[in-house]
Amino acid sequence: MLAFRECSNAISLWNRQGSRAVRGNLLIVPIEQSLLYVEPLYLEATQNGLPTLVRVIVAYKNRIIMAQTLEQGLTAIFRSSEPTPAPIIRPVASTQ
Repeated sequence: MLAFRECSNAISLWNRQGSRAVRGNLLIVPIEQSLLYVEPLYLEATQNGLPTLVRVIVAYKNRIIMAQTLEQGLTAIFRSSEPTPAPIIRPVASTQ
């Protein structure tokens, strides 16, 4: 999975030597008080003309991910970047 800067570089490279990167329709999904953005990225050869899905760009809050599949993108974008706090464990008082 690539972050924003690497996404831009990859798209620039795909736009060379007989091919071009084509951005698909942007899908916007409201989640709680925020929005999830999903956009497919296709590679189209100038000779063939038939686009092939090569990456999916997923953005949520302040994170942008480019992954090979939607599943990988969603997994990466919702992976907690903060460590999970340790559970609070309290002994149960006996009723004897």
